[in-house]
Amino acid sequence: MFRAMMVFTGLVALAAAGRLQATIVWQDSYYQILDGDTYDTDLIVVSPPSGQYTVVDVFGGVVDAMTLYESGTLNTYGGKVGLIMIRSGAELNMHHGEVHYLHVYTGGDANLRGGTIPNVSFDGGAIVNLYAYDVTFSPDTPASFEGCISGRWYADDTMFTIHLDAPSWHDRDRISIIPEPAAVLLLGLGGLALRNRGSSANP
Repeated sequence: MFRAMMVFTGLVALAAAGRLQATIVWQDSYYQILDGDTYDTDLIVVSPPSGQYTVVDVFGGVVDAMTLYESGTLNTYGGKVGLIMIRSGAELNMHHGEVHYLHVYTGGDANLRGGTIPNVSFDGGAIVNLYAYDVTFSPDTPASFEGCISGRWYADDTMFTIHLDAPSWHDRDRISIIPEPAAVLLLGLGGLALRNRGSSANP
């Protein structure tokens, strides 16, 4: 079950055989999903009203589907989720765990740092950041309108492959590959060293 610390929250649930069938979480809340929690629903909705803020941390368990709206934030550190939909103004930070299908709508923000995500799709105005290296883009076939992204996560050096549907493959240049902070620092120091060398050579 959800374990919550909240200022104020609305929680609507229908229970059957000890399992939650539907949940609406809203308004300035914090929730955790832990090992042993099971949500075999058609949809779990995290929907804070405008101006409020809701955070859901997934550490374990199994969730059928989740949708985030407006200022909702979802952090995954484990567990399994069948479907995640990120609407405008919402944010996903994926560190570990499994998500079978992720869709990011226009205005949504997905930061992918680790885990297993076999299928991703996104609208043209979505933000998708990959914290990875050795990233390659490969079409399914030479004439295919779909394709895959492969690479390694910076966080744990594990390999990943993500399949993109046709619209997302067409807009794949919207995916940002975020370099490791240490690599950025080294590049900056290298540039500074070159500048200093050039200054000393031309007094």
